[in-house]
Amino acid sequence: MPRKTQRQPRQSRGEVRVAAILDACERLLIEEGESALAMHRVAAEAATSIGSLYHFFPNKQSLLRALAERHEGAIEAIVARIDAIPDSTWQAASACEVVQRMSMPLLNYIAANPGLLYLIRLDRAVGKAPTDNPLQPLLQALCLRVLTLRLPGASAHNQRVYAATLLGLPLGLVTDLMVDYDAGMRAALLQQEIPRALVAYLEAIERTETPHQ
Repeated sequence: MPRKTQRQPRQSRGEVRVAAILDACERLLIEEGESALAMHRVAAEAATSIGSLYHFFPNKQSLLRALAERHEGAIEAIVARIDAIPDSTWQAASACEVVQRMSMPLLNYIAANPGLLYLIRLDRAVGKAPTDNPLQPLLQALCLRVLTLRLPGASAHNQRVYAATLLGLPLGLVTDLMVDYDAGMRAALLQQEIPRALVAYLEAIERTETPHQ
């Protein structure tokens, strides 16, 4: 479950204000970088008072943590919807269909929410690895479930290796390079080239693990 670091609003008006603050924080992070995230600057961008900002967020770290938790919650909901897909669908799908169902909802979310990339970059700057993310076990379990259904003859070791690779291929680009690219380049990578690479990899391991008739 996401860790709660900010005071939780009790009224809908408070929820709206928190959302506006987080939106402002994300805009500044994308447009100007972490150096723009002085609390007074965030308050001005959110059109709220500094007192209201401190009421919910005592410091910049709690603000960034809350922004990360918002993304984590959204991704957790996406993973839950993917995980609800029946076993039979995964077993009957082509490699391309698997990537469309399993990977594209997550890649599309990243494409639509570039602020997430900046948060990942900040985590890397302070020495946090992608595996420190609380969503990592959920994503790993989803990949492993799908591969276990599609490759029942593969050893448990190979299934874990394949799952780690399916997760690691896009994660490497997302964490290391994406912030440095413009929106068009990010869209091409997330919505064309990464899916192409995932389909090719899945087809390759399925050929390897499927006994010849």
